[in-house]
Amino acid sequence: MSMAAPNLLDRKLTQRLPFDVLLELFSLCRTPLLLSQVCRLWRNVADACPMLWAHIDLLTSHFVQRAEHWIKRAGSHPLTITIRFPMDCPSDRSLRMWRHISDRERFGARVARLARILFPTMERWREFSVHGHEDEVSQLLHTCHGSTPLLRRLSISFEKDQSRSPPRQPIPFERENDFPLHVSFTHCLPCFRTPSPVALAITHATVQISFREDLFDTPCDAILRLISSCPNLSHLCLQGGRIGRTPTHRLVRHPLLTHLSVSKVPDIIHLLDLVEVPSLQSLSITDFEWSDLIVLCLTNILKTCDSLSNVELAGLHKWMTVADASIPPLDPEAAIVLPHVKRFKMMGNNVFAYPLLHNLVFPELEVLDVEGTTPEIVARLMGSLHLISATLRAIQGVSRNPITLPALESLEITYFFDILGGLRLPRLTSLTLRGVEGINVGAPFRHLFRHTTPPLTFLSMSDVRIVDEDLIWLLERLPKSRKLELRNSFISGRILRALSGSPERTSEGPRPLLDGMQRFPYLVLVSGPQAGPRASAEALKSLCLPPIKAPSLRSLSDQEPSNAEPRNS
Repeated sequence: MSMAAPNLLDRKLTQRLPFDVLLELFSLCRTPLLLSQVCRLWRNVADACPMLWAHIDLLTSHFVQRAEHWIKRAGSHPLTITIRFPMDCPSDRSLRMWRHISDRERFGARVARLARILFPTMERWREFSVHGHEDEVSQLLHTCHGSTPLLRRLSISFEKDQSRSPPRQPIPFERENDFPLHVSFTHCLPCFRTPSPVALAITHATVQISFREDLFDTPCDAILRLISSCPNLSHLCLQGGRIGRTPTHRLVRHPLLTHLSVSKVPDIIHLLDLVEVPSLQSLSITDFEWSDLIVLCLTNILKTCDSLSNVELAGLHKWMTVADASIPPLDPEAAIVLPHVKRFKMMGNNVFAYPLLHNLVFPELEVLDVEGTTPEIVARLMGSLHLISATLRAIQGVSRNPITLPALESLEITYFFDILGGLRLPRLTSLTLRGVEGINVGAPFRHLFRHTTPPLTFLSMSDVRIVDEDLIWLLERLPKSRKLELRNSFISGRILRALSGSPERTSEGPRPLLDGMQRFPYLVLVSGPQAGPRASAEALKSLCLPPIKAPSLRSLSDQEPSNAEPRNS
């Protein structure tokens, strides 16, 4: 006798749920209109719960009617408003897309009506976000001016216009309290009245811009004004393109800025050279142009910011080996000691970065990611007894003296593996090697295990070359391993037979090469060109018995991406 599973949407079941339980469930859903169509009870609950209507998303062309309906249902609750004007709306710069000027006028009238609807609710705005062409956004904000005492988040986004510099958008809001305010500006730059209570409340700011070098009006000045007009700003994130030079050279000191993140601003040196941030704790600059000037600027920041705990510097240029550059003489007295830095990452053109890298000392470093420098500099950077994770990219050669890392648990090495043989890793549990076809990793492994036996539980090798004898020798020394990944690493039929537990015929009779796949409950194999169908079939067959103890296996083709996730067989 079979019993049918209960239908979770059964009307009797939905009607038996207590009112407070329904409210809790409804609060997780931002579509009260859909909820109200399930049944009369749910419609009554949705209509009686104003907080469900307080998240107003105006993302359709019928934004005026929707705004009126939702604001009425929301009652007196604080509002979260998101406006995204249709991208085919008319503007002064896009009249060619419209047949008649009357179309633009009608749309402008709708924007004005929406502004009049929203204006009386400004004191209840908790979050406000608007995206569209400059014309309609400016028109909306021109009407919606006044007090916003509850505002916590503000986002203003213009459509990208490469023909001009980012426009300046006045912020017409007022504040009577000091609640923190998070702001975001995309393809526009804010203008505040002086003094501005809103600017005083800003603690987090994100600015995303684009700028053409042939335009005279540069964003750098506006960003400097933003920093100077927001004295309580603690987090600043800049994204986009070039910011250009500024005709002024006034130094802006900001004692409360603790987090600075810059992405895809190649000429960020023009801003960094004019900003002083003594309380900086986190510095992240990516996709910038390396130069002697920016190295001097970064050196000054690292010397003067005693509270730094996180540093990420990733330049635009591809890494270059320092051996090909003219290395300046070593100066032991020029060491820059950063006692609070826990995480450090540097990538890019080390011809410029070498003088800076050479002088850095991290006594408390926990996470390191470095590219293209010398083994001796790596040895100095890894001098912390607290280092638990390291990524070494394109480090050629091996250090003159062994590097003992007593706390290191996770290590990733890319391109060149000789440095592995010079490491002493008594606590290493995770090792990832990513190479290029033809680079052999067998000798570095033997050097590593000759001095220490790391308790590896995870081993991943991608695009590396290792002969069968070296790989079998290695696997025999991984009794604690739980996860093994071999991706495009020349997996031969012999290796597959070894992993499957199939015996090898010798003069003394059949002998298993390994104990079998049961020692690797999690196994990922990306088929290499040397694995034949018979060996693959034997390996797959061995996974079927016993079914309970069989590990996970992913059989992949050579063309499948390496980041594919395994699934149970």
